[in-house]
Amino acid sequence: MNGEVDCDGNNGNNGNTTNYKTAGGGGGAGGTIFIVCLLGATIGTNLIHARGGTGGQGYNGSNFGYYRGGNGGNGRIRIEAGAISGTSSPTFATGYSSGAEGRTKYGWYFTQNIETENDTINVNCFVEQNIVEKKNLTGVVNAEQADVEITDASQFEAGDRVLIRENEKLEIKTIDSIASNVLSMTENLKYSYTATAVVMRIDVQGIISLVDAGEDENLQDMEIKDVEMMDTDVYKFSFAKCIRNNAEEGVGMKLVGVVRLKGRNTGETVDVSINEVSWMWF
Repeated sequence: MNGEVDCDGNNGNNGNTTNYKTAGGGGGAGGTIFIVCLLGATIGTNLIHARGGTGGQGYNGSNFGYYRGGNGGNGRIRIEAGAISGTSSPTFATGYSSGAEGRTKYGWYFTQNIETENDTINVNCFVEQNIVEKKNLTGVVNAEQADVEITDASQFEAGDRVLIRENEKLEIKTIDSIASNVLSMTENLKYSYTATAVVMRIDVQGIISLVDAGEDENLQDMEIKDVEMMDTDVYKFSFAKCIRNNAEEGVGMKLVGVVRLKGRNTGETVDVSINEVSWMWF
């Protein structure tokens, strides 16, 4: 961020010298700051603050410094972002809210009221992602093994899903743990690969909810069902999920879809970006 976000409380007034003894006024409480970033947030050092004001000094008839007013309490700061670099005063709380509303302004969120007599609804989400992080293998890896070593694992994290590709061979895996530059997957590889293979980080996730109209979302992760190479470092991921319709007959349901993007990690210079999002349900 550039500049500064200030929501500090006012300082308390000093005592009145026209009276013999007057106490200082209390400091005002800090306010509330809420920041939502779709990707990463670089906030600098204490450029965001919601500190309580200092209590004013009292007057004892000849000098200040007595009967000081109390300091105001610190306010609250919350930042919702994929990755956060920097500090605030007081220290910010972080994480995503339980609902999807925090991302509505970015266009990765849609809601649709629907009526259906089907017991279940199949929902598909299609997302084109520009690949940000990709690294080559350091050597040959065999099928039916879970560990792969890449040239640099600094921008990969446990829990990341990755796309492993070499010519026509392609598979999606989830990282279970990382030791140095070795990625241990939750499942063994289906194919064997050489050092020309690349491991690409998948930075998108389809999320879906089906609830009674007017109720809060009950968001659930969708599964990747297919992947297609659209261009150099551009892949189209197909997400799908079957969700149960619990509505009574004649009661409308609210279908909510979200695409969550992985935030920029420390040291990365390129934000995750997507080219196209589309939804289908039946």
